[in-house]
Amino acid sequence: MPSKKVKFIKYFLLAIFFSLLLLICVAGYFLYQLKDIAQDLKRTFIPSGVSRVNMSQLKVGDVQYFSKGCSVFTIKQVAGKESLVNIFSVPKQFMGTCKNLEDGFSYDGEYIVLKVCQMAFGAGGCGGGRYRYRISNGNNSNSGDHWEEYIGVTWRNGEEYEAWRRVGSTSSRADSIKKR
Repeated sequence: MPSKKVKFIKYFLLAIFFSLLLLICVAGYFLYQLKDIAQDLKRTFIPSGVSRVNMSQLKVGDVQYFSKGCSVFTIKQVAGKESLVNIFSVPKQFMGTCKNLEDGFSYDGEYIVLKVCQMAFGAGGCGGGRYRYRISNGNNSNSGDHWEEYIGVTWRNGEEYEAWRRVGSTSSRADSIKKR
């Protein structure tokens, strides 16, 4: 039978091992976040010479939109040059990842819709998210403001509607609804 001192050392080393493992995971997560922040800063203005390969493309009227990863870009004139400008990035989840779905960038005649796969750290499967931006009714500013996220289904007078709220809102109520 091991002595108390041996047991103590065994459990102490085990505690140190798990503490270091946790520290490595947390450090990796924060380094990943720093990389994302650096990439966001870099991609604010992407020179027009940069390849747009592997970007989903969408043209609404005279305006072109591109999607890569969980971001939406448009082309703007900056200092007389065409540049890709990031107008929307899906909000980051704590210790989560995000990727654009293959068929996840579309225009339904009124809204640009971005469908993404968001996965929490250590979780399997895809917790999908949908985001939309109204293009019609003169809202062609391309500023990227007023994006909405899908929050579920609601019912009005016995009819089913999609419920949407502004990105960043903490309200549980829908800011807008759309008949399914």
